[in-house]
Amino acid sequence: MSDAVEFVKSEILGYLADGKAGAGHVLNVRALLHQRAIHWNPKQKDALEAAANELVMSGILENRNDSYFLTQKGVDQLYPPAGNSVRDAVLSCFSESRARAGDVLNARALQHKHMLHWNPKQKAALDPTLQQMEAEGLIESKGGNVVLTQKGFDALY
Repeated sequence: MSDAVEFVKSEILGYLADGKAGAGHVLNVRALLHQRAIHWNPKQKDALEAAANELVMSGILENRNDSYFLTQKGVDQLYPPAGNSVRDAVLSCFSESRARAGDVLNARALQHKHMLHWNPKQKAALDPTLQQMEAEGLIESKGGNVVLTQKGFDALY
């Protein structure tokens, strides 16, 4: 493996991560070339195919009909586990709105302030996190809304 190939592999993965690509997402080679390769040296530009092939051989990308798709293994490599980030975002939305027990989560604020920046692992963790928070008694679901409970209020402030 050359330094050029390793560099281009890193660029490909960085491009996919910047786009918050999920499993099955196609690598837009034309956009990659336009956005990133304009800054590459000739050796790096020549290494694109070799880098993509190495990512395929490692299971990070899949080649179908001359297009490259991100695999679940690639998603797992690109993004860290969601951890408490989703839970923290939900609680942050309640806190930012100075919510009290019985107040409804501002879903629009959650979407615009947090979820737009989430990676696929965080997005996938939203429902399980809400279920866990409900099981802990921090929130409850009422009429399709997420509502802060007294226990959640006490934990928040």
